[in-house]
Amino acid sequence: MKRKFLMLLLMLFSLAIPGSVSAAGSIGLYVNGQQITPDVPPRIVQGRVILPARAILEPLGAELFWDSKSRTVTVFQGVNKITLIINQKTATVNGIKYTLDAPATIINGRTFLPVRFIAEAFDSYVEWDSTNRLVKVLHNDSSGRGTSVVTGYYYDYRSLTDLENYGDKITDTIHFSYELNSENRVQEKVFFEQGLRHARQNGMGAEMLVAAFDKPLLKNLMEDESSQKLVIEDINGILESRGFDGVNMDLEGIDPSQRDNYVNFISMLKEGLGSRYTLSLSLPARTSDREWWYDGYDYQSLAKIADRIMIMAYDQHHNGGEPGPVAGNDWVERVINYLLPQIPKEKFQLGLGIYGRDWPETGVGKAIFIQDARNLAAAKGVAIQKDQASGVSWFSYTDDSGIKHQVWFEDRESAQSKLELAKKYQLSGVALWRLGVIPPDIWEIFNKG
Repeated sequence: MKRKFLMLLLMLFSLAIPGSVSAAGSIGLYVNGQQITPDVPPRIVQGRVILPARAILEPLGAELFWDSKSRTVTVFQGVNKITLIINQKTATVNGIKYTLDAPATIINGRTFLPVRFIAEAFDSYVEWDSTNRLVKVLHNDSSGRGTSVVTGYYYDYRSLTDLENYGDKITDTIHFSYELNSENRVQEKVFFEQGLRHARQNGMGAEMLVAAFDKPLLKNLMEDESSQKLVIEDINGILESRGFDGVNMDLEGIDPSQRDNYVNFISMLKEGLGSRYTLSLSLPARTSDREWWYDGYDYQSLAKIADRIMIMAYDQHHNGGEPGPVAGNDWVERVINYLLPQIPKEKFQLGLGIYGRDWPETGVGKAIFIQDARNLAAAKGVAIQKDQASGVSWFSYTDDSGIKHQVWFEDRESAQSKLELAKKYQLSGVALWRLGVIPPDIWEIFNKG
């Protein structure tokens, strides 16, 4: 609730300064290179620089709201939202919890917030120049710290529309065009020539994807080095003839007994590609050692070989299982916490499944596009609910045959929370499954910076 008395004009921010700092002398404040002269001058108190809130946030386009009843401070900037509660050492950014070094605090009727946390949550960077006693806030990557990777899986004819409409938000594409056939040779299913041409014309990277989901077939390949060499030859031939930058291997269902063989195969493939082509891997999400069915993947060894790893952080609840989120935000965070020690963050891309599932009361579920889920809820006249534990949307309905269904699907907020997780853990970026089915309102939250 916005306070009409604008008490937030008095809000100040604290910035922790390393080492001991004298309180003598004035402090300069710059936001994106522009000198700011606030009505309350910055000063240092007990090693912390105190900064007026609006002097920083207004140049960054942020708004502040204060709820005196819950003692909650909420800051908005664009699609981002930060919530802090007075005297609590936790905060949420786009639905994701963070632990603060210092809580929001009221001192002598004034509210103090941790400025570095606020600024970095809004893609800004805070510098303290102790020599010249300057605080610098840089926004929109004006610090030159690089960009995040946004990879799009190119799956079918619909993918071209997203590539054309949202190419400014995508860094590279992975083309789902190849598979291992029954003879363990790489076979072209379809070639998206127009999609590849568009990616090239717009400066995007493009990798071919080789898929296989047949466990016996994969077991045979892992045990046959001569077949592996033929696969590598096939891949190199396609890379040369089609002009891709590299290859993504999506081999799902590697038997635990083939763990070492799979690492050896990927090592052979990397060597066969040489320095000319890139190698990425799409690997299943995992949250614990107890999930032994993923023991065929030595994430740590594979990450040492591949240029990047896409962790497919979806299918938490699959078609043959119980209804639930395709990827709950809490589950995705557990995936990251389990795998991040094994995969360097600079190679770790978080795979996002931008879709949903519809489960009948009896039988198996099926995938559903997000817009179709929204339309179904509207047609059935049922309310879409938000599951608080997972942060994912869902609803229930009864079909024309009298069978009850549950539908769970990603929405803008849950997708943004997953982007926030990638940012929180400083991952290299995200990989979107898949181009062609993502609604416009969700595209708005993606930014390759």
